[in-house]
Amino acid sequence: NRFHNYEAIRYDLRKAHNLLGEVIRFQSQEKLLASPFLFSAGWFHAVILYARWFKATEKRPRLDDDFFDNRTDLLEKHKYFIDVRDKYIAHYEKEIIGKMELYLTFSLEGELLELSPLGLEVYVQSKHDLYDLSKLIEFVYNKINNKLLPKFKRELIEYMKNKPEFNKLFEKAELAENVKESKVPTPYDYEIGFNAIY
Repeated sequence: NRFHNYEAIRYDLRKAHNLLGEVIRFQSQEKLLASPFLFSAGWFHAVILYARWFKATEKRPRLDDDFFDNRTDLLEKHKYFIDVRDKYIAHYEKEIIGKMELYLTFSLEGELLELSPLGLEVYVQSKHDLYDLSKLIEFVYNKINNKLLPKFKRELIEYMKNKPEFNKLFEKAELAENVKESKVPTPYDYEIGFNAIY
């Protein structure tokens, strides 16, 4: 169960990281003004995928602040993104990276002529956020990938080996040389590595 859950977390983090890669590529190609909603959709979904494992999730592991090993620089950025998720994306409590402005137009006599609402999201500021979030994702992903998953995998194999029927699991298994690895690309594979320098 632990191995399964942390594989799910790793999958979400990789998906979020690749989404950010697409958003960064989209921004660098100056397509942002043409399709701002696609930009915010990818950006916000990446924040949600990252943040949801630090929120209460029934019957699933919940990562906490201890995960950052007293790295205050990472912890401050992490708290910022949890705030973005909680108070802007999910529950519009704060106008963190977006706001609604109202413009009133009056005549010279003081008569109200027009009331114009305008919704704004500050994408210039979010450019730095994109890189910060990708680095946070890399830190969490690498810790899970390099420390926790190998440990849980060993525990799972040891648990299976202690089962009396363990050997029967492999009676009908194919020889390794006969097993072909799938070459089908995943929809999130954009060749953005976890050690890429942006």
